[in-house]
Amino acid sequence: MLRSALALFTLPLAPLATAEIDFAHEVVPLLQTHCIECHGGDEAEGGFSMNTRALVLEADILEPGKPHDSILMELVLSDDEDEKMPPPDKKKAALNPAEVDVLTRWIAAGVPWEEGFTFAKDRYEPPLKPRPVKLPKGPKGANPIDLLVREYFERNEIHPPKLADDEKALLAKTVEAVKASTAECNM
Repeated sequence: MLRSALALFTLPLAPLATAEIDFAHEVVPLLQTHCIECHGGDEAEGGFSMNTRALVLEADILEPGKPHDSILMELVLSDDEDEKMPPPDKKKAALNPAEVDVLTRWIAAGVPWEEGFTFAKDRYEPPLKPRPVKLPKGPKGANPIDLLVREYFERNEIHPPKLADDEKALLAKTVEAVKASTAECNM
């Protein structure tokens, strides 16, 4: 019954339905005025989001190229307050005949959508900005890493290992150098 009412309601607009549609200047303002408050941005009432064309098509509420077979048109033209879109309790005006024509032409044209356009809020992620490291107090000229490690040990009540004497430090460096030169020879 709603489909026949839809056909009768849009019959006088049929010649206009073949006119080209301007997504940015006709469709976007209409959707922003009547739909996006509840079905755009972070909102997706009834599980329906109009943020992108893909989300609109995924919802199966409209048939691109077939406005008279689209549930969206039924909802827009419905007299049932429980089905009507936009809902009367949202205090939004129903679409006027010119707006119904825009919606009809948009669906008839295959639901064209400007590439990259979204009603979603911008999700800009700024590049990471390194924060300045606040070094703990320590002796002047001390290695910054040693200062950070010492502060970590103190905060977590960890006893730092004993420092190696010169002999052990020299032995460790010699072993590192031998391993490095052996690795180069084996290449």
